[in-house]
This record gives sequence, C-alpha cells and structure tokens, in this order.
Amino acid sequence: MTESKGTGKLLDIDSGKVECQVCKKVWYPPIRPDGWFTEGAFQCPFGCTETELIPNEHYQDTGR
Repeated sequence: MTESKGTGKLLDIDSGKVECQVCKKVWYPPIRPDGWFTEGAFQCPFGCTETELIPNEHYQDTGR
C-alpha cells in the first residue's frame, strides 16, 4: 500500500466517508471491486490542494 495523496481524511472505513482537511466538506469516493479506493480518492473534488493544508504545530511538554 502506498501513501495516499490529497487533502482527504478517512472518517469511516465501513462507509468510505472522507472529509477534506481544508474545506471540511464530505464525500464518498468510488471503491474498486476488490474493496480498495481508486487512485485519487483522497483528493478533494471541490478543488482544495495539499498546499492549502496548514502544517501541524508541535508543542513541547512543559511538565505543568
């Protein structure tokens, strides 16, 4: 399995529900007969791009 590309995040593996991490819209991408997602399934169909993703900020544990 390769790393998925796109802005989508899988919310529910049973239904295939995916949410865009940029615009928060939800879609159900097509699934192949063997149960895997098609290529590009995690790319937002509403036009969002990976460059719009805000990198996660990492905070150090201050021990408080």
